[in-house]
Amino acid sequence: MKYIFLFLILLITQYYGPWYLIAIVPFFICSIFKGKPAADFLFTLLTVFILWFLVALFKDFRNQSLLSGKIAEMFHLHSTYLLIVVCSLIGAVIAGLGALSGNYFRDLLRAKQ
Repeated sequence: MKYIFLFLILLITQYYGPWYLIAIVPFFICSIFKGKPAADFLFTLLTVFILWFLVALFKDFRNQSLLSGKIAEMFHLHSTYLLIVVCSLIGAVIAGLGALSGNYFRDLLRAKQ
């Protein structure tokens, strides 16, 4: 349930907000809801990977891969899909680290009480 909520909140914030909200939103959600650190990291990583992959594919199909093709050429990648996977993976790791930080922050606050 927490990850479906995370997916929906991130979908809205990624459409209207800046990219770095993928680290801030999981931090707050994982600091509020209890979970295991490894599970929070992995499920957040998977959630954001799927989200960014789908959003990037949607935007890539809308402009017939013009921009992603030029960027893939710049980085000497052979495919625009490889560029989308790499970008999704980078975003997923950032979000996973945000979730892990939120989980450890919650534990830190409870340890001091």
